[in-house]
Amino acid sequence: PKNLGWEPYVWKWLNERVDQTQGGMLKTLINKYWAKCVNYVVEGCLPSGEYFPKPATIVAITDLSATFQLCAMLDALVTEEKNIQEPTTLESYMVFCIIWSVGATLLEGSHRNGFDKFIKEISGVPVSSSKVVGAGSLPGALP
Repeated sequence: PKNLGWEPYVWKWLNERVDQTQGGMLKTLINKYWAKCVNYVVEGCLPSGEYFPKPATIVAITDLSATFQLCAMLDALVTEEKNIQEPTTLESYMVFCIIWSVGATLLEGSHRNGFDKFIKEISGVPVSSSKVVGAGSLPGALP
């Protein structure tokens, strides 16, 4: 399984979702974020292909273990009962789950700050200076 990477697991998980419209939106978001974030944390690789010193983690993590965590969190938060169809809301859930699945493994300080900056850059979502943010924006500072 290690040689297959995380993609087969995600595509199986997406195909098993009851709401395939939502599954299509999740697939788009996974394509936008996941490989970039996993490569950043696990490999120390930027989207440009440039390598940098791999961020230090609290616990060892693989791309597949992070993917299991991401999918489990999305299953718990993006439920059938909630029926989330709004793309900006779904993207907010995706960013939240990415931060807590792969970003939470990083040591505090410059490692987490670097990942925070990275995810804000790749999201293209406006960063708010307000202490309270909603779907469609990201916090610019700690509360």
